[in-house]
Amino acid sequence: MSESLQTEVLVIGWGKAGKTLAGVLGRQGRSVTVVEQSAQMIGGTCINIACVPTKALVHQSQARRAGDDPSAYFRGAVHSRDTLTATLNAVNRSMLEEVDQVRLVVGARAEFTGPRQVRVTGGAQALDITADAVVINTGSVPRVLDVPGADGPRIYDSTTLQHIEPFPPRLAIVGGGPVALEFAGMFAQFGSQVTLITRGQRILTGEDDDVAESVHQALAAAGVQIRTGVDVLGMDDDGTHVDVRTSREPVAADAVLVAAGRVPATEGLALERAGIDDGPEGEVVVDAGSDEVLGGALHTVDAQELVNLIALAMRTGTTASQLRDGIWTHPSTTEALNEVLASPRD
Repeated sequence: MSESLQTEVLVIGWGKAGKTLAGVLGRQGRSVTVVEQSAQMIGGTCINIACVPTKALVHQSQARRAGDDPSAYFRGAVHSRDTLTATLNAVNRSMLEEVDQVRLVVGARAEFTGPRQVRVTGGAQALDITADAVVINTGSVPRVLDVPGADGPRIYDSTTLQHIEPFPPRLAIVGGGPVALEFAGMFAQFGSQVTLITRGQRILTGEDDDVAESVHQALAAAGVQIRTGVDVLGMDDDGTHVDVRTSREPVAADAVLVAAGRVPATEGLALERAGIDDGPEGEVVVDAGSDEVLGGALHTVDAQELVNLIALAMRTGTTASQLRDGIWTHPSTTEALNEVLASPRD
């Protein structure tokens, strides 16, 4: 059974940018529909599974005392994390529920059926939406490692590891970027024996040498074993633990975190039906000169890092009102400009 709906703006995905865009346009009187496939992701990645909860866990790990049982302490930290994210999730939902012109569709998946036509399905129900503009706001997901055994029961990504049970006495981490390092330090503080495996000749290959060396020393001081210049060839699970096969000696672990980057979460959207070009990893192809989505009629606004953005605003004479009324896609930029400047204080 299907119903139909006409809306001015359809936002697929409830990330920070989508929430802000929907709220701004809805308050301006435009009809907006927001589709989010998971109630657990209302508010987006940052508050539910990334920036906020991982920093909460890092804080909890640093407060653990030497005599605290790792398993019990980790369970308590996860409970505190979940309480925090549930609160933020509910607040984000209420921000849009109170806007009359915004319609929320939660727990359903969207796929294009035409250039501006989308079918949303949840169970046996279907909703066919036609919109004047469609915003793809689905974010990204962890990249899956393409080696044998990478889909085993003891293999985790940065989302699932936050609720791992039981707590792993030995944790192997594949990756050398910020996410891998954050979890390495965190779980070492929680009490795991952590081994970091990266194919790069050093960690943080995108950063300056002195920055990478400083982080390396800090992790080593926390007890993290770091193996650089190593390729992962496969993962063998014998029912009690997993052996990570590498181009050197294997690493035995009770759990493995794969933190090898992220890819666009566009699988299943049927972008081709909308005439939208996508790249080899599912990314929407955008013209570098105009920001126009190739094959579609969408437009994006890139957020800049906050300090640089304010400096640029000062040089160009951009007013606080213009910053307040802009639509920003980065969480810290949205909070600093849209939310803080909306309530100026004397």
